[in-house]
Amino acid sequence: VGMANINDKELQTIPLYIPPIDSQSQYADRLTALNRQQSLARASARCGEEVFGGILGEMFGHKF
Repeated sequence: VGMANINDKELQTIPLYIPPIDSQSQYADRLTALNRQQSLARASARCGEEVFGGILGEMFGHKF
């Protein structure tokens, strides 16, 4: 069973909230900061894995 089509008059009756541009900017800034933190955390984890692998290599004579 399909969905009925919505015409433009019906669509215009649906209220649409658009936040002020300063709120949108704040949200974008927060997302950018979170993405940056996520990237730094991933880089830190990779470095930790490399250090751990190096330590294991030193201890057991293998490169991990």
